[in-house]
Amino acid sequence: MKKFYLLLIIPVALIISANSCLKNPAEPEPGGGTGCTNNNSFECASPIEIGSLYSDKLTTNDDVNYYQISLTQDAVIEVAITNVPSVLNLDVSVYDNNHWKIAYNYTSGLGQNVFINTLQKAGTYFIRVEDRDNNSSSENKYNIQVTKDITDVYEMNNEYQDAKNFVLGSNYNAKFRPNNDVDIFQFTTSQGGVIEATVSQVPSNIDIEMTLRDNQHWTLVGSYNTGLGQTAYISSVQKPGLYFINVRDRENNASSTSFYNLQISLDNTDTYEYNNTFSDSKQININTDVFGKIRNKEDIDYYQFVLTSTGNVSVSVPSVPANIDMDVTVYGSNQWSIASSTNTGVGVPVTLLVNNLSAGTYYVSLKDGNNDAESSQFYTLRVNK
Repeated sequence: MKKFYLLLIIPVALIISANSCLKNPAEPEPGGGTGCTNNNSFECASPIEIGSLYSDKLTTNDDVNYYQISLTQDAVIEVAITNVPSVLNLDVSVYDNNHWKIAYNYTSGLGQNVFINTLQKAGTYFIRVEDRDNNSSSENKYNIQVTKDITDVYEMNNEYQDAKNFVLGSNYNAKFRPNNDVDIFQFTTSQGGVIEATVSQVPSNIDIEMTLRDNQHWTLVGSYNTGLGQTAYISSVQKPGLYFINVRDRENNASSTSFYNLQISLDNTDTYEYNNTFSDSKQININTDVFGKIRNKEDIDYYQFVLTSTGNVSVSVPSVPANIDMDVTVYGSNQWSIASSTNTGVGVPVTLLVNNLSAGTYYVSLKDGNNDAESSQFYTLRVNK
């Protein structure tokens, strides 16, 4: 009986390809040209590719390894030093192109992995790795890998000059990453009204702090200490203009890879806003119903009316939202109070009678008596003569 043998011929290219898939992490080469024999300085830093895995070692007690990366767009730089030899307590730092330290992480024990996340603009950066006390070395290699997170499309927006434009009425999804991340958005209103901002879908480890700021970056109103994972909301009656919303973790000590949702809108259904001061008071006609809102807790609505002859005047608010204790005050042209009604009770109509008013300009103000209530419901104001 004849025996048959099967001869398998495997292409060399296939063998090489298989071996390349199993090879160890690459060893970075010193940069800086032919004068560099190691990567112990900024000038000789080893260029490494974002996303690639490399291995290196600290061969003497005072050995320091530098690496260089190029970031082509704003992103969170993620540095991971793993497989750390058990005799090393690593000190890892990130530097900008001017060799200024911008982030660092010191480990808490021998053989511990080190991770750094830092939000940066596009540019050149350096990573420095050394034993923390420069008193230990190892022939065993550690692994270094640098990746980037570009999923938050609004970064970088940590400074006012980098604030991202927000389209009112929209929903934006963004992240707090890393711990000290502050997200700043800007928008412009073309008319007065109530600016409302809500942060929802808050990651469970984040305590939102949100502030509304004017074009000089002064805080107008804020939401603080809402609690971990809790929705934050602010509202404020404002003039037309440029505004900023700042959002951050309250203590700047937490970050998350999960998105939060930000919504900013303008409620301009009260057509008399902005009228929160005498100088911004809105003129109204005698014997005509006026509809307005006490739209946030410190909202004060000012109106002015003109008498062309002497007479008796009644100022009434016949329709008051159920949670508002309406205070009504009438002022003369010098803005001094001449009549008022306070503490009438929540939802209770108000009427003021003022006799023998001479011809001239007068003012009326309306507000919640304790400045602790607001309503989306309209009140009705009427000045009769």
